[in-house]
Amino acid sequence: MFLLILSLTGAFVGILSAFFGVGGGVLIVPVLYTLFPESPPSLIIGTSLTVIFFNSIVNTFNFRRLGRKVPNDWGALLAIGMMIGVIISTYVVQHIDRETVRLIFALVLVATGIRTLFFKAPAEESDQIKTLNSLGYFYAFLTGFGGGMVAGLTGLGGGIIMVPILLTIHRLPLPYVPAFSNFAMIGGTLVGMIRYGLIASPQAITDGVFANLQVGSVHVGIAAIIFLSSTLTSKLGVKLSGTVSKTTSKRLFVVLLIVMSGKILFSIYGS
Repeated sequence: MFLLILSLTGAFVGILSAFFGVGGGVLIVPVLYTLFPESPPSLIIGTSLTVIFFNSIVNTFNFRRLGRKVPNDWGALLAIGMMIGVIISTYVVQHIDRETVRLIFALVLVATGIRTLFFKAPAEESDQIKTLNSLGYFYAFLTGFGGGMVAGLTGLGGGIIMVPILLTIHRLPLPYVPAFSNFAMIGGTLVGMIRYGLIASPQAITDGVFANLQVGSVHVGIAAIIFLSSTLTSKLGVKLSGTVSKTTSKRLFVVLLIVMSGKILFSIYGS
């Protein structure tokens, strides 16, 4: 049952991460909190970011094959901003309690859902990626930084913050938003994976074949199962991201956020 749950999680992550550009942590984190209720947040976050790192590489490769390439200036600024944000937030996590980390996770989902639900897209949407000016460089960096702070604090990957900003403030064409987000997450989650791998954590699994596959606060075995499962469905998510309308995509995104945030909040206050 354990392997089945992780495999199904990975399959859904492959679709969701490519479709919405959110990395998959929105699904991975609640599942891991449920499977390992006594584990520290650092283990859940570190393992989630590891999955997202490899998944983002696969998604970025698939997007490039479809012609959705990220310009060098955009990619560098988003990635550097995210890496710095992750480094800072990984230190913060070590100084707050487990329930607070979970509450932050749920509130980020709720806030993102409200923002997405009530945002009205411009009447006219350009299909061109705008060239960055001096102020644009700063905003692109801040977008990545915000995504990095959320990623390191929650294990979400950062796309949950970057996607709405790229869509609503930067006004990127919808098919390119997941491509930009996944590209930025490669650098940010790599830093997070390394940083959490250096943080000591109690063993999540103490017997069986998975007992010795944990490095610091990253469980390599769990991450591998979820990632390998996600690779089977990521191409489907990439294709769907270019065919579904913005309205439908937004509604599905909000439903996903409500369900996952409700799951975490119930686990905190429902018992």
